[in-house]
Amino acid sequence: MEFNQRNILFLFFISGYFFFTSLSYNVLHAQKSREAIASSYANKDLAKIQEELEELITKIDQLKAFSSLKISGGPATEIKTRHIDNFTLISQEDLNKRFKSSLEEIQLYQKITNDTSWITVREPYDLTDYPKPYEELELKEPQLTLNRIKTFDGAFKEMPNIDEDYDVYPCTDLRKIEHVSAVFSYQHIKKIEKITLQKGQKTTGKINLLSIKNDALEFETDLISANEIVYIEALDATGKALWKKSSFNSSSNVKSQETYLTEVQKFASNAIKQLKAKKITTKEALIDYLYTYQPSEKMISKEAPKKKFLYTYAGEIASVNIYKNPVVTTESITFDITNATKYVGGITIAKKNGKEGLINKKGQWVITPKYERISDHFIPNYFYIHTSNERKLHLYNKRRKTLTPVNYHIMSERIYNDRYLEICKNANHNLEKGLVDLNNYKVLLSPKRRSLDTNPYFYSSMTSRNKNDFYEVYRFSDHRKILEGNFKDVTLNDDLIIVEYSKQLAIKPEGYGYTTHNTKTGKKYYYSYYDIYNKNGKKINKKSFNDLPDNQMFGADGLLLVEMKKNRELKTYEYAFIDKKAKIQNIDLLKYSSVDSFSNGFAMVKGKETRKYGFIDTKGKIVIPLMYKYANHFIGGSAKVSFTDKKGIYKTVLINNKNEIIFTFPNSVYSYTSTHDGKKARYVTKGGKVYNHKGEDITNKKN
Repeated sequence: MEFNQRNILFLFFISGYFFFTSLSYNVLHAQKSREAIASSYANKDLAKIQEELEELITKIDQLKAFSSLKISGGPATEIKTRHIDNFTLISQEDLNKRFKSSLEEIQLYQKITNDTSWITVREPYDLTDYPKPYEELELKEPQLTLNRIKTFDGAFKEMPNIDEDYDVYPCTDLRKIEHVSAVFSYQHIKKIEKITLQKGQKTTGKINLLSIKNDALEFETDLISANEIVYIEALDATGKALWKKSSFNSSSNVKSQETYLTEVQKFASNAIKQLKAKKITTKEALIDYLYTYQPSEKMISKEAPKKKFLYTYAGEIASVNIYKNPVVTTESITFDITNATKYVGGITIAKKNGKEGLINKKGQWVITPKYERISDHFIPNYFYIHTSNERKLHLYNKRRKTLTPVNYHIMSERIYNDRYLEICKNANHNLEKGLVDLNNYKVLLSPKRRSLDTNPYFYSSMTSRNKNDFYEVYRFSDHRKILEGNFKDVTLNDDLIIVEYSKQLAIKPEGYGYTTHNTKTGKKYYYSYYDIYNKNGKKINKKSFNDLPDNQMFGADGLLLVEMKKNRELKTYEYAFIDKKAKIQNIDLLKYSSVDSFSNGFAMVKGKETRKYGFIDTKGKIVIPLMYKYANHFIGGSAKVSFTDKKGIYKTVLINNKNEIIFTFPNSVYSYTSTHDGKKARYVTKGGKVYNHKGEDITNKKN
């Protein structure tokens, strides 16, 4: 008789029920005294007792039939295969790596309320939940134990005793806690025994393989061996582990129980025969018979109990691995958990009697707890004071120990030169910007609608006036305004200021290089020019430059490429390099049709006659011949160039500063880095491969 997988749970329930309850009928429940049997049938007549005996015989027949059932998963062709990772014993090294990766996520917080420090430790879920990859083995829960507290001044204090299930630790010390010493302990399997059973194999030691049929596995073992099993793994013909669909097991001493149940059936049948033959006509005579001929249950113990395992898997089973006899060891790791509570500017928020204030690292109140609620800010010494109606930004004065409201808001952590903070007028947007000095909290620029730019020497503000951009440039050293005006653009370049401005033309020019503005009175035409100012706001170039061809700032060599003369109608250009004093360098560029800014000591040039690219140094000397059809400037010690070789094959390569090919791209390059003076380059080729300035394949690297 065979049943499919849907019957498994039902059969196990039924079979388990009969094995453990079928003997509880009044006729037989262990071996009873005559008085006990008589008491059981005190309210029943002979007909009722006979009915119960007949029911017992029927149920025993059912039980015998069920105990011989085999489980089938159906034809192999209907089995949908699903694999999982093959079993691997987790090593001590792997567990330590996992712990270290979780270590940064363990956080300790200190909250001060009513003269008590409440210490909370938050552990990542995957830390407290591991290691538990084993089906049949219960390891002890990993445990994190806190030992000693270290305060900011180096003092140590023992952790208080608390309930095991309590994860908040009260401590009467209000000083800032630097860290808490902790011990993480866990169990893991150090060694395990592996037993492999092949399809068709019957017995291996104490494990008896009953059957492997399609997706179903059935084996049995004694109870002692069963308790040693940690993991059961079914494999297909390729050796891959199969996903388990269902698992059932039951404990019994089947053969000895079957022998006993057969005796019970005979006993019940004989009693019924006695009743039907009228050899027993009274209840007293029946009780005497039952007492005298009841079978002994001692025969059940003649055979050791067995445990049967029945599993089904997603795929056809070829063999099974049974892992048993684990050697379990307990490991401990000692470490420190640093306090993650913010003591911004040396203070933090604390509560007393329902009100909040500020407390320092020494546990002293610096702002008396009198506010409904205080929330900290990401900028030192700024706090929000909350009332029922509003939230207002306040500044903490260390010297006076006061909280004072300010008339601006802070929406970002943008701090210039590690000192100057960007502030805003409105708490809902950051269009109206200003600057405040964090050393003395003096407002340098009141918030208004503007754009800000800074470098170590200057800060600039750009506002719109009558559709024109109005710039103001201030010097950080004394906050003096050194330059202002309507410019197209202002670039802060170290201790220099490069400005671009427009000059209106009387009539529409011929050629190119002009810009057009539509106005109510008609079109207006402009040319752009460039000037350079020093840190005192003085222009250092005698004549404005027509253009900065490819870079708006001086390079690492201290040189800037400028356009000296330009016939915009005829599209003729004359270039020059200047230094930071606006002095023109003695480099002849007239023989080149195009010039690029210097990058890592070399400037790319294109010959007027050859129409090929090469490179010059800062003295103007050609160091790489004009021989390349296309080129890009030097980045990180190499430059991308293209040429056609002697065989007529077009190539794109990387060359070094000696004009040696260090790498040949296997495909055409369609995207590349173009930053001047860059130290690293990135070249993307057709097909998606990515290479750096050394020609190394960095396709799968993040940086």
